[in-house]
Amino acid sequence: MRENSLITILCTIAALCSILVFSMGCSYNSIKGPDDSKESAMQDGKIVMPGGAQARGKISDEMKKRIDSWITENGLNEYGDPKTTMYLGGTPLFNESSGVTRDRYEYILENHPELGRP
Repeated sequence: MRENSLITILCTIAALCSILVFSMGCSYNSIKGPDDSKESAMQDGKIVMPGGAQARGKISDEMKKRIDSWITENGLNEYGDPKTTMYLGGTPLFNESSGVTRDRYEYILENHPELGRP
């Protein structure tokens, strides 16, 4: 009898957790993790952006202004994604498995390489 009560309690907790998770209103397609860029890769410890260009070590103030203007003009969030995008861990910049935080502008250029072209 005691075993059945424990099972009932565990099932109730699992059901409540499921309701909590699914009631948050985010769809699978609107969630991005820190490593969801399909075209980026690591080579010799450096991020390689689409087209084979390596991530910049320092992004100029001019480029940052250009990116910020593009974000404002297109009504995007601070990461260059649609404003409704939700991120695992709250930000696409922090990789929870490695503990590494990426630069916001690097992330944006990685996902929108057209911004880095003259």
